[in-house]
Amino acid sequence: MGKDMRLSQVTARIGRLGLAAALVALGVGLLAMAPARPLQAQASDVVIDAATADLGERLSVAPGDFEVLRLASVIWNNGCIGAAEQNEACTEAEVPGFALWLSDGAVAYRYHSDTTAAALRLAESMIPLSQVPVAPLPQGATPALALERFLDLLAGAGFDEIVVQELAALRDWIPGAFSPHYIVGDATLEIFEVATVGEVDAAIERLQQFGGDAELGEDQALWRYETLIVILLTSSERAEIRGILSGLIGAPTVETTLTAPRPRPSAAALDTSVAALIDALGRAEIEAMQTDVAVHRPFLPPDALSAVLRAGDTSIEVYALLDPDAVAQAVRDASADSAASVGWVIWTRGSTLVLIEGLGRESRALLDVISEVFGATAFLGEGVAGPAPEPIVDAPGAPEALPATGNGGIDDDEAPLWVWGVIAAVAVGAIAAGGAYRIWLRGRTP
Repeated sequence: MGKDMRLSQVTARIGRLGLAAALVALGVGLLAMAPARPLQAQASDVVIDAATADLGERLSVAPGDFEVLRLASVIWNNGCIGAAEQNEACTEAEVPGFALWLSDGAVAYRYHSDTTAAALRLAESMIPLSQVPVAPLPQGATPALALERFLDLLAGAGFDEIVVQELAALRDWIPGAFSPHYIVGDATLEIFEVATVGEVDAAIERLQQFGGDAELGEDQALWRYETLIVILLTSSERAEIRGILSGLIGAPTVETTLTAPRPRPSAAALDTSVAALIDALGRAEIEAMQTDVAVHRPFLPPDALSAVLRAGDTSIEVYALLDPDAVAQAVRDASADSAASVGWVIWTRGSTLVLIEGLGRESRALLDVISEVFGATAFLGEGVAGPAPEPIVDAPGAPEALPATGNGGIDDDEAPLWVWGVIAAVAVGAIAAGGAYRIWLRGRTP
């Protein structure tokens, strides 16, 4: 009898432990299901909630009755956050935070805060509503640099090596703004910075007027972040980078779809061409090394892959495009802009294009070596002396573009983390229950 009771107690204890482990695993799965709130939204929501609660208490009004007229992300020049009291000693450190204008329907109230609302001050009351949109930032506040904060967010998400391509992109519907190409992992981003949030609204409205999805481009996504417009151009791991960006700054404002599978330029073609070029330069006793600089030219398609070699005082740009047709079109586009292509020399082979801009001291020898590898020049810009370019043809053995890589190996049907959490919970519970049942059976056996 005592033995049975002890076995029952052990069985119950094991069962409780199994249930606890299952609940822990299930909790992990459920936490993974919860969508991440954008970090900036979390900070501003905390400040808005704290300010409306404070103003509601002051005016004996429900916090939900107030309207947010304006929210500016700023850097306060000291710990008094732009609202120092008389004879108050302020810490000298700069404080990131917000200037917030609230309305009760009749007048506005301006609050100053840090990013957590731990420091929150009502700085000005009874402001005419008409003055809020045009009011300068409060004294002691400077605009926070939205671009720096966004790049910091990317670095915090694991993208600590962001390559900035020198050439700028322009969009007709974002007048007066331009963007380099930012290479984040294998993704290409355009990041446009304008002066105010209102200009972001106006740009997105113009985008819709200009044609919306067709104007933005196929298989692209646009996010807004404070005074930034962020556009995801290309990525072989599109679903992953889209999820990361959405977790940081919210869901895309505009997103287009891919109407057909999109093949990608071949990284193997680029590597093969770079290796062949370095080998040929070495045989000619010309020292060359590959740099970590990424470049792009406006006449090339956005998904072109690039590498830059440095030989003496000359840069050699090597590009891999989708196929020979894309290369031929790129050469035609380059030759159509005679002003921009002054001093250019271009060679092509298969899906690869090589470009030199400006002739250094070693350039004559370089021209001979590159022509040895890639054949006759395909384009000579104004100011470059040399033999006339020959028609573009595929050289024997030219590297070809690889087949389309889809989404870079990411399985669209791959189970999310919460599914594995639920499976783990069931498995742990089943193992615990099975163990308890076997102990109980042994206790019942004479």
